[in-house]
Amino acid sequence: MSSLDHEPKPAPQSSYTTFGLLAERSRAIVEAILQRRALPNEAKTMRLIPRPEAADFIPLSYSRFRHVVREAVGELPQGETVGGNNRRAYSVSEIHRIRQYLYEKTGDARYCPGRQEGDKLQVLAIANFKGGAAKTTTTIHLAEYLALRGYRVLAIDTDPQASLTSIFGGTRLEDTDDTYTTIYGPLTGRCSIRDVIFESHIDGLDYVGSNIFLNAAEFELPGIQVRDKSFAFHLQIDKAIREVEGDYDVVLIDCPPSLNYCAINAICAATALIVPAPPHMLDFTSTGLFFELLGDTLEQLELQAGFPKIFDFVRILLTRYDPNAVDQERVARWMQANYDEHLLMKTIPETKSLDQAGTKIETLYEMHDPRNRQTYNRGREAVDAVNAEIESLIRGVWGQVSEGDALTISPVVDAAE
Repeated sequence: MSSLDHEPKPAPQSSYTTFGLLAERSRAIVEAILQRRALPNEAKTMRLIPRPEAADFIPLSYSRFRHVVREAVGELPQGETVGGNNRRAYSVSEIHRIRQYLYEKTGDARYCPGRQEGDKLQVLAIANFKGGAAKTTTTIHLAEYLALRGYRVLAIDTDPQASLTSIFGGTRLEDTDDTYTTIYGPLTGRCSIRDVIFESHIDGLDYVGSNIFLNAAEFELPGIQVRDKSFAFHLQIDKAIREVEGDYDVVLIDCPPSLNYCAINAICAATALIVPAPPHMLDFTSTGLFFELLGDTLEQLELQAGFPKIFDFVRILLTRYDPNAVDQERVARWMQANYDEHLLMKTIPETKSLDQAGTKIETLYEMHDPRNRQTYNRGREAVDAVNAEIESLIRGVWGQVSEGDALTISPVVDAAE
């Protein structure tokens, strides 16, 4: 039988046709996930915070919290009954009201977090070369933790993959043609950052989103530089943040897994740098290269643009760490021995709780019904400890360090109390 007797094979598709088809099918999968989570048509909401957690976030002892609220019936929110035995939970805005009430009554600075007059805005860039290093996980959990603690927080997504934006329930694949509602607008000078700031589902936490079209900035910024020699391509995010400097205590920037124009802008705007780094050999090698290239880049910016960069602090965060894995434990020991004060004391372990939260497009602070309470508690304790350590570094820059810093927030015991 000759080849002519066979049915003709379909003509091979071009690469861009294949990838376009895969992109279309990916959108369908994401749409199904979002519909399951009720995100496309409903605003994302934060769970109510049970009393023990609410007391910790203020911060206040549980017994003192109950006494203060009970003695201020009519002045303070009494929470919503969510279980038997008068178990109650509070919205984030109600927690803020109780904290403000305590500050007005006592004048205790613990109940008035954030920078005081003369304290500079803290801008933290969370960056590394490596994808999967938990940059977005670190950023979003730190952002929500600080907001729950009473700080005014702005989170900026500079990664075209827009994972942080998706967690906030913001720009989705079907919205990507509306380019200027993301950080792309301020980055290229097309609009003010005020035009693209959105309120999140947590009181006190705003965000600026991203989407895939942010990649276009990688071509546009050097083009503007060619046409306008005075254009400082590396200071556009810094310039944007200065517009809203008085509105926030802390700005967090989730960087892409590369040292591109967006990442350079984020790092140049930052007052501090957090580098998530898993203690896996390949990830560790990538982290070393990141430091080398970042040092070279900042040196060139200083020589060519007269931009000397000084950070208030630089810290490396061990993420996805399994101390029972011999190779990881060995790398972690090397990092501890060589990074000294640049390594955060607390770590983010390899835990199923973070994977489960990511699957639900949630954070550990948002999860309503964890599958495994023990696993969830371990994950929360680790994340809270890291966030408290970073909070103490921020407060240290402001000269607000006290014995109460670096507290570990105790996780909720059950759905109500």
